[in-house]
Amino acid sequence: MKDRLADRDKSIEELTAFKKLALSRLAAQQGEIMHLRSPQPSPEPTPPAKLTTVPRARTTIIGTCS
Repeated sequence: MKDRLADRDKSIEELTAFKKLALSRLAAQQGEIMHLRSPQPSPEPTPPAKLTTVPRARTTIIGTCS
């Protein structure tokens, strides 16, 4: 009976530690989600993207492709 009680106490301690770890991870994830969702002021506007010209398709057929 003492062994069973010791095993039960050990299981309770392990589950309590697991619960604390899980809650702390959830709290950290929630904090990160709130941080990512909050609007952040941009230090300076991003410059517009530079566009390049795409070469036209070739009209010359090479080989047996048609």
